[in-house]
Amino acid sequence: MGDLCQIRRGYRAQWRDMAFFVEGETARWTLRVHRASDSQPLYAAERCGIGAARAAAVEFGVFRELGPASSVIPSQLAAELNWQEY
Repeated sequence: MGDLCQIRRGYRAQWRDMAFFVEGETARWTLRVHRASDSQPLYAAERCGIGAARAAAVEFGVFRELGPASSVIPSQLAAELNWQEY
């Protein structure tokens, strides 16, 4: 019998000076946010679903770039971004 292997997927998107990375499988997703201009890591966390991970990454970016009083809805922006699979 052959060895089992995990199939991981990854997605990336960019908004302003933020690069968002979401990687994982069905039940566990890791999100990372980097400054796009110099790739400096800014934030990392885990979420239980891909949508939640994308929204959390964008929420961090919106809060960092625009502040807590921003009218931007992170989950809506996350759905509008061009997420590229890698």
